[in-house]
Amino acid sequence: MIKKIIKKCLYHSGLLGSLLRKGERNALTVVLFHRVIPVDDPRWAFADMEWTVSDQFFRECLKFFKKHYSVISLSDLENAGEGAPLPENPLLITFDDGWADNYEYADKIAKEFSVRPLLFVTTSAIDQKILSWQEAIYSAWRSGEFNQEVLDEIVRISHISLELPASEGDCRKIINRLQSSDIQVKDKLRSFAQRMTFKNYDLPQMMTREQLRAINASQFDLGTHGEEHEPLTQVLSDADALSNSAKALTQITYQKPPLSMSFPHGVTNAHLQSLALEAGYKYIFTGDMVLNPVTPRDYYILGRYNIAQPDFEDTSGRLASEELAFHLFRQPVKQLDIIGSR
Repeated sequence: MIKKIIKKCLYHSGLLGSLLRKGERNALTVVLFHRVIPVDDPRWAFADMEWTVSDQFFRECLKFFKKHYSVISLSDLENAGEGAPLPENPLLITFDDGWADNYEYADKIAKEFSVRPLLFVTTSAIDQKILSWQEAIYSAWRSGEFNQEVLDEIVRISHISLELPASEGDCRKIINRLQSSDIQVKDKLRSFAQRMTFKNYDLPQMMTREQLRAINASQFDLGTHGEEHEPLTQVLSDADALSNSAKALTQITYQKPPLSMSFPHGVTNAHLQSLALEAGYKYIFTGDMVLNPVTPRDYYILGRYNIAQPDFEDTSGRLASEELAFHLFRQPVKQLDIIGSR
C-alpha cells in the first residue's frame, strides 16, 4: 500500500516523468492491444483477460497516451525512414489478430481521440468464427464447456495424456503442451476447433472482409500477422510463405501490399527477420520489450509492450495511470537488429 501511495504521489506531482524520461524523448514507444470489449457485451465473459481490455479502459489508455506522448501513425514512421524527424516522445498504437470488436468498438474510440492505430491481421481468420485452436480451448474453459468429450478428442488428436483443467493455469498448461506438437497435429486441432459449437460462437468473433475494408478506410492502418496464428519458428519455410499473408490482405483491401508485419505470439529469430526483409517488409514488430531509437534507415525492427488490463487497473477496473507510467517510463532503450545483417 505504501508503494502504491508513493507511485501515485510521484506520478501526479510530475516528478516521475521528469526523473525517468529525460533520455528517452527521441525513443519510440510501441504499445499492443488485441481486443476491446464493453463489460456488458456477452463476449467479455469468454474473452482471455490477458489480451482483452474494456472500452472504458481503452479510452483511459488513449487519454494517458495523448497526455504524455506524441501519438504517431504508420505514415509518420514511414516519413522517419525518409529522414523526417519524429516528434518528441513518439508512441505508436498497434493491434494484433483482427477481432470483430476492433471494428465495433476500438475504431470508434480511436476516432474520438484522433489516433490511427496499426492493425496486424491473421489472414486465415478473416470471416472465421475463431482465431485459433489455442483461443478455442481457452474459450471452452472460460465458458464451462471444456468437458470430457472435448478432452478425449484433443487427446485422440495429439496423443498426449491430459486431464480436465481445474483452473485457468491448468488450461494454459494444456495449451502450452499442445503448442509443441507438429504441424499435422495443429492442423487437426484447428479443424476440430472450427467444428466446435460453443455458445459464444454465435457471437461475431473475427472481422469480415467488409469490416476489414471499412476499418482501414476509417481509422486503422493494416499490416500482416501471418496466415495462421502459429509461431513462425515452427511453420515457416521461406520468404514466399511469409509474403502469402500480405498477398491475401492486398486482395481483400484492394490496397498496395503492406510493408509492416508482426510475428504471431511475438516469437522470432534472426532467420525469420531476414526472411521478412527478403519478402519486402520494412517495419517488423517483435515481442521484445524495449523502447526503440529511430534514426533514418531502410528498415526497422521494433519492440513493443502488451497492455494487459489486469496489470494496470485499480480495484474498480479503471486505469491506474501511475502503474502504467512506472511500467512504460522506466523501460530500456535498445536498437533491435539482425545479427550480421546489412
